[in-house]
Amino acid sequence: KTIDKESTTFEKIRMIINIHNKDYKVLCYYRNPVQQSLEPFLKDVENELEGNNGHTIIIGDVNLDANADNKDSEKYVELMKSYDMDITNKIMTRNASGRIIDHCCINFIDETLVKNYTINTRLSDHNILITEIGSITRKRENKVIETEVTNWKKLKEVFIMLQTKSTIMEETDPNII
Repeated sequence: KTIDKESTTFEKIRMIINIHNKDYKVLCYYRNPVQQSLEPFLKDVENELEGNNGHTIIIGDVNLDANADNKDSEKYVELMKSYDMDITNKIMTRNASGRIIDHCCINFIDETLVKNYTINTRLSDHNILITEIGSITRKRENKVIETEVTNWKKLKEVFIMLQTKSTIMEETDPNII
């Protein structure tokens, strides 16, 4: 339907594809790995996902490792999760670093219907990522994400209170404790 190309601190191509009278937004990104700030990229992704009809594919070289333990990657992964976007590829796409920095993210079918493959090539230091999407007519089930949060400060206060105002520390029977 439409193709818009934008170029700011990252590159993006936005396409709307109509399949069986349903529109699917396809966002293709390239984010430079030495970009000074991650925020313009994350803000753009969030703007694209906000108020979305829930039929979006994000593909591209975002230069953020989905498995890395660093602030930038964690921000990106959390943003994807908050909009129910699954990062479907779990395959290394850059041999030199062993990282997964090229992604296919999708939010409208079950992740098990998406298959990713890579092809090693001499054209780039990245492997080519090929994504096969199964039947898009199959509905995705909503996920319920539950988390538990421990208030460590409050827990410490309770332990201190128990130590000073209770005789529990004098008990020897574990069942009473």
